[in-house]
Amino acid sequence: MNRLIRTSLQSRAFSSTRLAADLNKIILVGRIGSDPEFLKYGSTSATPESEPDGAPVDTAAEQHPVAGNGDKGIWKLKVVTNRNVKDGDTWKTVPDWHNVRLVGRSRESWSPKLAKGAAVVLEGRLGYYKTDLGGKLPNPMTLCDITADRIQWISDPKAKIVPEH
Repeated sequence: MNRLIRTSLQSRAFSSTRLAADLNKIILVGRIGSDPEFLKYGSTSATPESEPDGAPVDTAAEQHPVAGNGDKGIWKLKVVTNRNVKDGDTWKTVPDWHNVRLVGRSRESWSPKLAKGAAVVLEGRLGYYKTDLGGKLPNPMTLCDITADRIQWISDPKAKIVPEH
C-alpha cells in the first residue's frame, strides 16, 4: 500500500495541472560547412521581417548587442555535425547539415576565425517556417533552421575533433 501512495505522489509531479516552463534550446558542436553569408537589412535580399527564402526573422534577437558600427543584418551559414550509424557489421559516419542564422548582427561583428571548416559551439533555438520558395512550389513546405544566440570558435579548420566514446 505504501508503495502505491509513493508512486502516485511521484507521478503527480508530472501532471497536466502543474505549470512548467517550456524550453526551446539547441546546442551544436560541429564545423562550419559553408562560407558565412551576410544579408544586410534594407537590401532586396533581406528585411527585418523575412529572409529571401521566406524564413521569418526574430526581431527579439535585436536584444543581443554586438560589437561594430556597421549596419545590422543576418549572418547565414551551414553547420555540419556527424553521427555514427551501424551499417551491417561496420559503423559509418553520416553528416547532418544544419541551417543557422544569426539575426541582428553587424558585418563587423564576425570574426575571421569563423570560416568554413572551423569547429564551433553554437547555442540557439529551433524555428519552423513555411515557404513556397517564391512561388516555385505548388504547396508550401515546412522547413526548420536554428536561430543562434551565441557562436564560439573552438579550433581551426585543419584541427581534428576527437569524439569521446
